[in-house]
Amino acid sequence: MKAELVCIDGDILAYRAAAACEKRSIVVTHRDSGREKEFDTRTEFKKSLEGSKWTILDFDVVDKQEAESVIFAKHSVKTTINSICEACGTDNYHIVMSGKSNFRLDLPLPTRYKSNREGAAKPLLLKELREYLVQHHAAEVTEGVEADDVLCEYAYTGFKEGRIIVQSSIDKDALSNMGYVYDWTKMTEPVYISGIGELQESVKKVTGTGRKWFAFQQIVGDATDGFKPTELCGIKYGEKSAYKLLNDLKTDKEIWQAVYSQYKLWYPEPITYKAWDGVEHTKDAAELLQLYTDCCHMRRWENDRVVVKDVLTKLKIDY
Repeated sequence: MKAELVCIDGDILAYRAAAACEKRSIVVTHRDSGREKEFDTRTEFKKSLEGSKWTILDFDVVDKQEAESVIFAKHSVKTTINSICEACGTDNYHIVMSGKSNFRLDLPLPTRYKSNREGAAKPLLLKELREYLVQHHAAEVTEGVEADDVLCEYAYTGFKEGRIIVQSSIDKDALSNMGYVYDWTKMTEPVYISGIGELQESVKKVTGTGRKWFAFQQIVGDATDGFKPTELCGIKYGEKSAYKLLNDLKTDKEIWQAVYSQYKLWYPEPITYKAWDGVEHTKDAAELLQLYTDCCHMRRWENDRVVVKDVLTKLKIDY
C-alpha cells in the first residue's frame, strides 16, 4: 500500500520519545530519622513496607527524573517517523500537535475534562521535543481543538474523496473515525475503517472500530481523558456491560436507541448538578448524552458536531 499522506500524532510522538529517554524513580525519606532510600517505583516501595512497623504515612516521597541527552530523544523521534512512513508507503508526512486551547476544557462536566492529568510529572525533554517538531518537521499546532480532531479531519477527507490519507496514532479515539488508521505500536500496516464497525472482547478490555466503537465511548466514557457518563448518578457501569449492550446490534437506529435508553435508565428525570467551575446546570438524559458525546466525538471537518437531538429525530427515536 502507498499512501498519499500520513498525518502523525505529534503529542504522542514527542511524549513517548521523551519518556523513553529518562529514568524515573522515587526518593523516600523517613520523617523521624531523616534516612533516605531510592526505589524504582511506588509499588516497589509499598512492597518493602510489608511486615514492617511503618506505613506510607511515616515517609515523604519525592519523584526523581533524570533525562538522557536530547540527541537520543530526537533520534528516537526521527526513527519513529521513518518507520511510520515506511509502513504507510510514503515519504510525505505531516505532524499535528495539540495547542493550549481546547473547547472540551470548557464543557460543563461535573469534573473538568482531563483534569485527572493535573499535577502528573511530564517528561523533562517533552517541551524541547515539541519545539523540535515545530522547527524541524513543520508540525501543525492546533487551536481550539485537539490534535486528534485535526488528524481525524485529514483521514476523513481521504475517506470522502477516495484518497489514501492515513492518520497515524495510538489513541483509541482514532478507531471510531472513517478512513485509514495506523497504530505504529500494534499494526504492521494501515487499516481502513468504515461503517458501523465492530467490538472485540478480551479478558481484560474491549476494543472496537467505527460507529459502534463511538457508541461504546458514549456509554463508558474515557478514564484517560477523565470523563464518565455515570459520574452524576453514581451507578457502576463497565466495559463488559457496554459490550453486551452493543455487540449484536446491526443498525444505527438500534445503536442510538440502545445508547439513549441507557442514559434514560441512568437519568429518568432531569438532574441538577454543579459543573467543575461551580456553575449549576439542569440537564435531562438527552442533554447529558450530548455533553458526553461532545467529549468523545472527533471532528471530521471544521466545527463538526454530532447534535444528539437531531440524530434521534432523524432516526425517529422518541426522547
